Amino acid sequence: MRRGLALGCGGILGAAWTVGVLAALEEREGWDPRNADAIIGTSAGSEYGAMLAGGVPVADLAAAQGGSNEAPEWLRAHLAAAPRAYPPLPLPIPTAPRLAFRRGLPRLTRLAGLVPTGRGSNERMSKLGAHLSNGRGWVDHPAFFVVAVDLTTGRRVVFGADTDPPATLAEAITASWAVPGCFPPVRIDGHRYIDGGAASAASPDLLLLHAPNLDEIIVIAPMSSTPVPPPTTRAMKLEGRLRRQFSTGLATECHHLQSTGVRVRRFEMSPESLHLAGPNFNNPRHRQTIFKQSLKEHLEAPLR
Repeated sequence: MRRGLALGCGGILGAAWTVGVLAALEEREGWDPRNADAIIGTSAGSEYGAMLAGGVPVADLAAAQGGSNEAPEWLRAHLAAAPRAYPPLPLPIPTAPRLAFRRGLPRLTRLAGLVPTGRGSNERMSKLGAHLSNGRGWVDHPAFFVVAVDLTTGRRVVFGADTDPPATLAEAITASWAVPGCFPPVRIDGHRYIDGGAASAASPDLLLLHAPNLDEIIVIAPMSSTPVPPPTTRAMKLEGRLRRQFSTGLATECHHLQSTGVRVRRFEMSPESLHLAGPNFNNPRHRQTIFKQSLKEHLEAPLR
């Protein structure tokens, strides 16, 4: 069976939850996610997809998320360098206001153009990309892809594919992690790019486009839930609106994949995990809690 892996956006806590799913899959099914025939990552998913494609074992990722000193020093340093829960105040300038008026784009993409330009530093992603590529520009995995959004067209681009713009791994994952309002757009070869999550929670449809012979795609999407639980606070109400947009779009993409005969296994955040995470998915204080909750849930859940 040719298996693909689509890792979605979700910030620091979404990444922790994703690692919990990966660790449970490896333990229960004896499958090493590094052996996926194709991997596509969006935002936080590009960060951890790059690690898998670069040969980092899931055991190391799990050890780091769980706070174990057995994790490699470079990985512990990467997690320790995570930005604070709240980024610096953005500039009073919209990221790309023309996007709001372009037809045929997802609502999230158009709204992203109106968000003030972020001022946070995403240098740690650039360092990670340089470390994983080790001077080669990209990882050795034969089919690793990174999704970002081109601010000129509002369309998704897939770095690592022959049909889309060239970029180094450091540039690609930094662009894919450029969350509107938190980090500034990333300029690559004259174009500006933002977080791939501005268009899709995980872009599994693009994985099949660039790796057309897959039999199964595992989709791990921390920003999607079915159904979206009712909010308990005003902040969770806003998060819930975004989550519905992500969930609806992802469901459409997965339905399309299934209509082509590809088996889709979709992992989404449970109400219990959402309650523990709260509305701010970049709050590093909850990282270990979310990782352990995800691991517990997916070790106990029925195989699917």
